[in-house]
Amino acid sequence: MLRKIGASLTIKYRWRGNRMAKKKDYGTGIPKHEIESLARCLLPEIIKFFESEEGKREFEDWKAVKEKSTE
Repeated sequence: MLRKIGASLTIKYRWRGNRMAKKKDYGTGIPKHEIESLARCLLPEIIKFFESEEGKREFEDWKAVKEKSTE
C-alpha cells in the first residue's frame, strides 16, 4: 500500500499482523540491512577517494559545472 505525503514523497507500507508497518527497503526492494551493510563497505573507500588529490580535483570540476548550469 502506498501513502502519498506532500508533493513527491511516497512511503510504502505493508500489513504486519493486524496493523500496518512501514516497509524498510528505501523503496528499492532491497532489505534495509543489506543496503546498510553495503554502505559500511563502500563508505571508507568513498571517503578515501574524496580526500585524495584526484577526488578533490573532480569535486571542484563538478562544482564548476554545477555553477554554470544554474546560471
